[in-house]
Amino acid sequence: MTHGTSHQPHQPTPEALAEAADLDRMAATLYALAAHDAEQQGDEPRARDLWQRAHQNLAGVQA
Repeated sequence: MTHGTSHQPHQPTPEALAEAADLDRMAATLYALAAHDAEQQGDEPRARDLWQRAHQNLAGVQA
């Protein structure tokens, strides 16, 4: 028995999707800046990790 409630998942609005993409791009930029700093400090393992995170965030924008 239903009571008029829908169990359908809510679809995000175009504005929400655009905002999420903007946040992913900002996160990627921050990871890239941190990766550059790690490279300057000679911390190659951390730099690689941060670059990977930057690329993952950009891949999320393109998806």
